[in-house]
Amino acid sequence: VYGILNSQGVAHVPLGGDIEDLTADAINEMIYAVPSPSAANGRFYLHRTVLGAIQRIKDKEGRYIWAPGMDGGVTGTIWGMPYTLVEVLPTLSEIEEDTPFMVFGDLKNTTLGIRVPMQVKFFDTGSVVDPDNGSQQLNLLTQDIQAIRARLRMNQVHVHPEAYAVLKTGDSIS
Repeated sequence: VYGILNSQGVAHVPLGGDIEDLTADAINEMIYAVPSPSAANGRFYLHRTVLGAIQRIKDKEGRYIWAPGMDGGVTGTIWGMPYTLVEVLPTLSEIEEDTPFMVFGDLKNTTLGIRVPMQVKFFDTGSVVDPDNGSQQLNLLTQDIQAIRARLRMNQVHVHPEAYAVLKTGDSIS
């Protein structure tokens, strides 16, 4: 729920509808909704399923706005700006009314801070279960192995939230 998508002070660019209304113009507006220094070093951050939708968008002259790179697309651009695929951003199927789902800006305007120092625990008893396949278990005691759990709590501070533009569904800017 937190992060750039829901931060106060970012420039919200509304689609004027749902994800099917995604246009080249709305994505282009994100570039110009941030100050020039942020735009100069800016990049798009989006989920790979949203990239698939963008790859199918054409401008008014029928040209695709996404340009594959010389290496077959790995270094492609959107409106000439680089992008990064981020798995924690909303997928196409998760985007509903008034959902922020794509970011443009320069991450140098965000600082990460450690809230709680890293906590490390070692275990030599108990069972470790694979969350994706509950039938796969490791019994630490009988298999004479150890498990390590490390936890680090961080928080981000947006030094200049206006350096980001967020694309969202719906008509409201809020």
